[in-house]
Amino acid sequence: MQYHSAVRDRMEEVMQRHPDQVESAIVMARSEFRLGIRNLDEARLRNSRRIWRAAVQIDSTRGEVWHGFAAAAMALGEYRATRRAARSLARHRPAAGLFIEAAANLRLGDPETAWLRYKEALQLADRGEEDLFQRGQGFLNGDDLESIARAVISRPEAIAVLRELGEDPQPGDDLDFKLVLEHPGMRERVISEWWTSSDQRPAQGYSTGELEYWTRLVEADVLFGRDDEKRRGWSTPPGEVWVRWGRPTSTFYDPGGGGSTSRLDAIAAAGVRFPPEHFLPPNAPPIWIWTYRWLGTWISFLFLDRSRSSTWTPSASSGNDLADLRAQAPLRLPELTRREPFDVTVSAVSFPRAGEDALVETYVALEPTAAIFDMADEAQAERLWYSDRDTLALIDWAVFDHDGTQVDHLRRVVRAGSRLSVIVGVLGRPLDPGARDPFVASIGARLPAGRYRIAVEVTEPVTGARSISDFTVGVAAAEPGGLLEMSGLELATAFMPWNWDIRIPTEFVKYTTVIVPSPDHRVPLGSDALGVYFELRNLALDGSGRSNFDVRYSIYASNREIRDLAFGERPDTDQLELVAPASMNFLQERTGVSPQGLVVKGTELDVGALGAGDYVLVVSIHDRIADDLISRAAAFRISSR
Repeated sequence: MQYHSAVRDRMEEVMQRHPDQVESAIVMARSEFRLGIRNLDEARLRNSRRIWRAAVQIDSTRGEVWHGFAAAAMALGEYRATRRAARSLARHRPAAGLFIEAAANLRLGDPETAWLRYKEALQLADRGEEDLFQRGQGFLNGDDLESIARAVISRPEAIAVLRELGEDPQPGDDLDFKLVLEHPGMRERVISEWWTSSDQRPAQGYSTGELEYWTRLVEADVLFGRDDEKRRGWSTPPGEVWVRWGRPTSTFYDPGGGGSTSRLDAIAAAGVRFPPEHFLPPNAPPIWIWTYRWLGTWISFLFLDRSRSSTWTPSASSGNDLADLRAQAPLRLPELTRREPFDVTVSAVSFPRAGEDALVETYVALEPTAAIFDMADEAQAERLWYSDRDTLALIDWAVFDHDGTQVDHLRRVVRAGSRLSVIVGVLGRPLDPGARDPFVASIGARLPAGRYRIAVEVTEPVTGARSISDFTVGVAAAEPGGLLEMSGLELATAFMPWNWDIRIPTEFVKYTTVIVPSPDHRVPLGSDALGVYFELRNLALDGSGRSNFDVRYSIYASNREIRDLAFGERPDTDQLELVAPASMNFLQERTGVSPQGLVVKGTELDVGALGAGDYVLVVSIHDRIADDLISRAAAFRISSR
């Protein structure tokens, strides 16, 4: 410390004697920054920023002085100053300036501009930076992705991939997701879908989780990198921890020496999680402890400067802790901590159509919560929400292709007439006792074959509070040669014939049949019926132009084996027939033919005898003329609420 103090005094003296020499200011500012950043010492960082400002005033044509000023401001959390310096840096080093400006914009709460600046910066990035930012190279690899893959890849799809790779998994088996990730394109898809799992604005053109990752990369590089040594900050141990877990909640620095009692007391007062005497032997090297406190998590990491040159490496125990955390999740991203204004549930069904595009319908259900007005009394909050208002909520609905490009967007207004009890009341069918009474909407789009992400944001227009939901859906290619095709199963709360006297939104009418969807696939305990609607295309015709087919409705108690059999690419109906169904009865059935030649069916299934629990409905079709079989499945739950 005396050495650093003497150097600083000498440099201050040189600066005073030669105030127009930028080199001495750069050396002094850089030294102060490195001393300050090693323990996030605010006083030193402010002094570094002061000297960098002086260097800028001496010579504003040098990119390194703008970079240094931006780094000091970023370390202090002064993001407006960081952004101003980054814009000046961009005139000399465009990519670096754009990256830092993007990071500052995100920290200032402007994700839209941050996204645009990052896209501009990535156009100028080298291949290594592109792999790091856009593909997670180095941070989302190998074992890091296994837990993510289990969360985002459905078992039926994983089974199909393993079979393509020559494996033969059986229903109910544990699956090798490491092997699944070796399938071409699967790694990129898993990463893309994982970003959406923490996305706070899923209907927008950017991912808030990915933006946070990019911004941590920039911060780690700016704070811990060394341009003069060609060392990137994210490749240092502190930089890696910063990228994975973010800015620490608190830090503790000690220059080293004996493990005195006063030193242990100071460590304990700093909120360090581990017993310090275990890690701090006498004459220990300089230490830097980072502590993170999240909901349900309190952990500290110990870095040692064994060479006493600010080259930090984790202790053996902290290295093990880092590996354990990486196995749980390779990155910790911001969580949604606000109270949700709505309970939102979403489901989707794909309907085959002539040509290459299918109709994908999304069914949205939303219920207001007391959080709309931050009130504990839910009934009072709901009364206020309804009071003299035409627009109760706004639904932003968007579709993104496998590259993350938005291909469709729609905004829907939710009004009082969208409530389920109002809709079924028009039909003369009151809700069953205990049934939920959400607001419902049906939104559709024509999409070619592929895999899509559908995102829904529901905004309360007075408070601006928002609830979100997103999921992926696959659209199958049209069967070649006019082979039999079947839509997914749309589960329905209400099902009945339609006529012009029924005043109901047209989104709930399909070919003269009223189908009011049940987006959450829940049936109140004690209900007699569950509606289901589906469509058939390319049924074979006899000589008189008539079709001839059988329909089988089977409801099974849900377990992993049943789900594996029912939700595969081709449901294994032979194996399912060996299992006794819980019900095979229906109450009424309607069959029609659309102007486009689709055979459409609506059915009310008998669920009155079923107890509370999870079930799988399988609808199997046998085309008697073509001797062709096809099946579709849907999961649902019977519950008291």
